Amino acid sequence: MKSIIKMAVAACVFLALGLGIFWILSQSGPKLAFADVADAFQNIETAICKFTEVLPEVPDAPGEVNIVTGNIMFLAPSRERIEMEGHVCIVDCQEGKILSWGPSTNKTAIWQNIPKKYRSRLNTFLELRKTVLDAQRGQEDVKVEPLGRKTIDGRTVIGFLLRQDLADTKIWADPKTALPVRVEVTVREPALHIVMTDFETGMELDESLFSLEAPKGYTTQDWSREP
Repeated sequence: MKSIIKMAVAACVFLALGLGIFWILSQSGPKLAFADVADAFQNIETAICKFTEVLPEVPDAPGEVNIVTGNIMFLAPSRERIEMEGHVCIVDCQEGKILSWGPSTNKTAIWQNIPKKYRSRLNTFLELRKTVLDAQRGQEDVKVEPLGRKTIDGRTVIGFLLRQDLADTKIWADPKTALPVRVEVTVREPALHIVMTDFETGMELDESLFSLEAPKGYTTQDWSREP
């Protein structure tokens, strides 16, 4: 049973480690500039999207492919909620904590500390904001390439490709609103592929969704290591 719990927690962490995923593009004209992307990231307060995550190698099951679907919610400045197949993972980078629970944890909520050097990496939006700003500033380890136009689900979109040592990310945005239509990220290590769709921003999100208190009726177990 513990291996199943580890798999659920690992899936949360692998998702949050999807380096270079772009979420929100700023409003612009038909010729969307990458600089607008970086500017918009500074003003993100709330966002949600759907995701499909493919893990080519499943923990404790070599050779198997695991596909996970779910939703991500972000609340500025540093809180994130990941929901997938009955499991929930709350990431709070200011507190340096992860709380996760679900069907395989048998009414147990799992605590984990986030080491300081990994805190932004375990929050998708904070990591994306950093990646976008690094690209805008011309950091050598982040390369941005325009992908031009294509049609996705009957919509004309404009794309960007961001190349890093650990990941390649494609962002397809609506040219009128500059908001994302589809995001695809391929991470080389740990190997996974994530597709994100159905983006919404600027909505009201109840802070209780991001609480670090265990759900009613759950006990807690601390898996924390060094702070």
